[in-house]
Amino acid sequence: MDYSDTRYDSGGIAHHCARALAILFLAVGVPVSLLFLAPTLLKLTAGPLAPVLEKPAPKQGFSLTFLNAQGEVIGRQGPVIGLSLGLSEMPAHLPAAFLAAEDRRFFRHNGIDLLGMSRAAYANYQAGRVVAGGSGISQQTVKILTGDNERTFGRKLRELVNTAALERRYSKQQILEIYLNHIYLGEQAHGVDAATRSYFGVSARAATLAQAAMLAGLTRAPSLFSPRRNLAMARERAARVLDAMVETGAITPAAAAEAKAHPAELGPQRRDDHDYVLDAAALEARKLLTDNGFESGAFLVHTAIRSELQKRAETIIANAVREQGRTFGFSQGALAVMTMDGGIAAMVGGVDYGKSVFNRVTQARRQPGSAFKPFVYTAALERGISPWDWRSGGPVNISGYQPINYHNASYGQLQLIDALARSVNTVSVTLGQEVGAGTVAATARRLGITSTLHAYPSLALGTEVVTPLELTAAYAAFARGSRVEPWLVARLDNALDGTTAWRRESPDIRGVISDSVRRDMTAMLYQVVQRGTGIGARLDDREAAGKTGTSQDYRDAWFIGFTATHVAGVWIGNDDNSPMRGVTGGKVPAGLWRQAMLAAEAGTKPQKLDRTEFTPMEFFGVPYNEDYEYASPYPVQDVAVDSVRYADLRGTPRSWREEPPSSSYPPPPVSGQMMSSGPPSYGRPSPSPGPPPSMPAMTYQDYLDRAPPPAQPGPADYRYEQAGPYQSYR
Repeated sequence: MDYSDTRYDSGGIAHHCARALAILFLAVGVPVSLLFLAPTLLKLTAGPLAPVLEKPAPKQGFSLTFLNAQGEVIGRQGPVIGLSLGLSEMPAHLPAAFLAAEDRRFFRHNGIDLLGMSRAAYANYQAGRVVAGGSGISQQTVKILTGDNERTFGRKLRELVNTAALERRYSKQQILEIYLNHIYLGEQAHGVDAATRSYFGVSARAATLAQAAMLAGLTRAPSLFSPRRNLAMARERAARVLDAMVETGAITPAAAAEAKAHPAELGPQRRDDHDYVLDAAALEARKLLTDNGFESGAFLVHTAIRSELQKRAETIIANAVREQGRTFGFSQGALAVMTMDGGIAAMVGGVDYGKSVFNRVTQARRQPGSAFKPFVYTAALERGISPWDWRSGGPVNISGYQPINYHNASYGQLQLIDALARSVNTVSVTLGQEVGAGTVAATARRLGITSTLHAYPSLALGTEVVTPLELTAAYAAFARGSRVEPWLVARLDNALDGTTAWRRESPDIRGVISDSVRRDMTAMLYQVVQRGTGIGARLDDREAAGKTGTSQDYRDAWFIGFTATHVAGVWIGNDDNSPMRGVTGGKVPAGLWRQAMLAAEAGTKPQKLDRTEFTPMEFFGVPYNEDYEYASPYPVQDVAVDSVRYADLRGTPRSWREEPPSSSYPPPPVSGQMMSSGPPSYGRPSPSPGPPPSMPAMTYQDYLDRAPPPAQPGPADYRYEQAGPYQSYR
């Protein structure tokens, strides 16, 4: 046998094997080695962190808990928000549960666990579906903070680069802490503290082992595995987490068995509360927090709402629609009660929030009708005209525009205080032309009307549109003399540490009307309630002032008024702007206002209004008419007993106290001309345009006030469209 050949052949085989192994190592081993070294290389070469990763902040929004004026909780909105806790503040088993469930090798890799990704890929291959995730806690943290959920290769590459940068910037303990404080665990809860509060009603500081295991079992699919949805499945997932914790040595088998024997129990479920008041308060609170630099957090919202008054106000509106709505043809109502500083004590935005979330107090824009007339009279008083001056209540013709009075009545000479009490249309229009429609609009804006007003002659009769809240707030200026901004939120406290985030300061009281004008105007509105169209709002033991309002074709009916301490506004009508059946401001709203005001002032000492004092004979200087006591739909026996005498009632309909019909209101011109040269579309027919009536001499400023604004045509029902974003709260 030739051994030399055998040795040669053996050496040749060995040589070929060595070459094959070398080639295999170069082809497979080097790339694999480089692959496993990639996380380390990425970490060493990582660039700066993205801004969202540099200063991570929970994406939680605002969690709001509302309190009434007495400090009682009346509702909640928004996610449950917890504290941002350090690892040392958490029980040791809480982070251990997440490490066992999500990333057992977290402290042994550089952010990208290739072994774990390979193990997860193999498990998914065997199961035929995704049963395990390959991303470690560092990668999940990047995904949570960036919110990048694209299923693309580019997104995954960005995630790997950002993970390397995160690992370079923060320690492992810091990354784990960020992860636990930001992870979403269902039920609008971001972070473990928010989740333990939401599910179990306790802080994460007090989380038990069973609770920690249940939370860790939610990471894959918080909605699917939520204990609120399927408690049995959530407990099964928690048991698996406990087994994983035993395998990692985090807990003993005995501790796991104890936790399985006593699984986590859920606390009471927390839901968002919504109604007209809470939605309006939430909108105001979020704006205040954002304006003061807050982006998220849990806050206690202290409001001006008085719960008993709120319930009573809701009942008043609901009963009115149920008991009178079918008869008179109205289906909706709105009511707001405010203190004189603007605090909203009660707000009813409609009959049923469940059927319509549209808040008619803050969002509906409707014609105020005669409830706008006080602004005309205020402008006149500021021009030196007296409440006891006389004006004609006869027919008016302004270049073809001929407003009419209720029942087409024509009055003789009336003192202005009497004309407002009777709500005489012709006097209001004449007075508006006398001082200038532009002046009237400017006066209304100064007192608090924020809606657009056009200087048309019909402005004096309330043909523009306003929200009930802005009109109610503007009436407070008649009582205070200063502009009032309505508000619901008095203070905002941080719910987690008790610090005050924002507090309402005393308003800077700036007078918008003089004391003499304010007192005269209050006296005139007081007469509306005592002797005029608002007699249905009269309070027995205290003074009240206000004004009725009825819009075109009885589409809207109002009463806005005040006492010495409260101001309130009532509106009734239909959302589709359909007419009611003869409902005037004095027929239904005045009575509803009276009920609301009696509830608002229950138990308080009666106070007199700060008004000009006078005796009725100063301005009612005609013989008493025996038909007077039958002229009103309300009892007026006290008027007869006191022998109060009114202006000439001859030829006046018995129902003069009803609101003047809004058919006397002309449509606003769309051509841009303030005064139409042709006949009006409705109202008293004009036989011929004829020359315009003589008017008082105008100053140049009067001329500017009367100049028509640019034309703004719109759809036929544009005056009843929904209001834009709520602007009344400031």
